[in-house]
Order: sequence, then C-alpha cells, then structure tokens
Amino acid sequence: MAHTFSRPKDFDLKKYDDDGRFGFGEGERISDTFRIDKIAGRHLLETPLSLDQQVVELKNIYEITATVVDSEVFWRWVRGWRQTENAGE
Repeated sequence: MAHTFSRPKDFDLKKYDDDGRFGFGEGERISDTFRIDKIAGRHLLETPLSLDQQVVELKNIYEITATVVDSEVFWRWVRGWRQTENAGE
C-alpha cells in the first residue's frame, strides 16, 4: 500500500532545520559558556558552533561561548564534554 503526503505550502525545510527541530529544539536561541579539554575541543576552532563563538584559551582547556539553538541534542553534547569550573586555570 502506497502512502502519500501533502507538504504544507508554508513549510520551509531549511528553517525547520535552522530552528533545531531535528535536534529536538523549538527554535529558541541561547548563549552558553562551557569548558572543554583542548584536545577534545580543537575542532571547535575550525568549525565553530556559531558565528559569534568566542574562545578563551586557558591552561589545558578552552572556554567556549556561543549562541546556539536550545535543543536536547546540544545539551547532551555539552554534558558529555563539560569540564569542572576551575579545571585548567
């Protein structure tokens, strides 16, 4: 049995993705600051999380501040890398 689907005329896939819907977000943007080990976070220097990303280099870690879509996928990723508040200073 074939299934059909009529896409709503006002649906914009790029906007849907930009709003973080595939990452379980609702489009709300937040600014977050977190710390990540330099080895693990090196990729963030080449592929920033956002255009306004700022990086502060401490002894063994980077402190990253960026505006991102508030989504479950982002928070899972951050929790996986977050460092203690005084680590590496």
